[in-house]
Amino acid sequence: MSSDLALKKLDPLFSAKRPSSAQAIQTQDLILKSALALFNEDGAGKVTTHDIAGKVGISPGNLYYHYKNKEEIIRAIFWKIDLFSQFQWAGHGPMNQKESMVDFMRFVFGELSKYQFFFREFGILLQSDSILAKLWDIRYDHLLDSMRQTAQLWVKAGVLKPFRSSSHRDAFIENFWVLANFSGVHLEQQKKKSKPESNELLISYLYPYHTEKGQRVLDLYLRS
Repeated sequence: MSSDLALKKLDPLFSAKRPSSAQAIQTQDLILKSALALFNEDGAGKVTTHDIAGKVGISPGNLYYHYKNKEEIIRAIFWKIDLFSQFQWAGHGPMNQKESMVDFMRFVFGELSKYQFFFREFGILLQSDSILAKLWDIRYDHLLDSMRQTAQLWVKAGVLKPFRSSSHRDAFIENFWVLANFSGVHLEQQKKKSKPESNELLISYLYPYHTEKGQRVLDLYLRS
């Protein structure tokens, strides 16, 4: 059993019997896409289930047939974020020799942009949904192993500078996540909402940890 499947079994949304017809799956997908667009534009806190139903073009009652509340919708979106998947880190990271570091960075920053509401409201979302908070804690523990392996492989490849210790490596990873989760809030407060500025803030943090080879890759990404 995969770690993702094991985690999903802890979520009432996935342990409950779900509509499985092709039409139901299509409606659920449309609900999630519409909710994601609204959350990114207006913030999850301001968007109601009625807003989501209106964007989808269905009644609130029909929406509740698929998702009983907004928390369930957010949890369903959570499972779609590839940045939190160990499998995706293996596929996009240095474990896959067909992927370059620029490809890896496009994957990371693409996910941050696609699901920007989650990172922008990360703390609030976890505080308001204890189930999501528990799922995140468990999933991050698994993901941390993949991030450690990725960091060490970049060191071996001469992209990252060697870490002084395992605690130094973990601090590097944790600080990256803090910036990823909260830099969007800071930039919006400063009226700086464009994607390049958010990326540049993270890259300015990453830059000193990279070798000259790695810094050339970071520069290449910024120019791409």
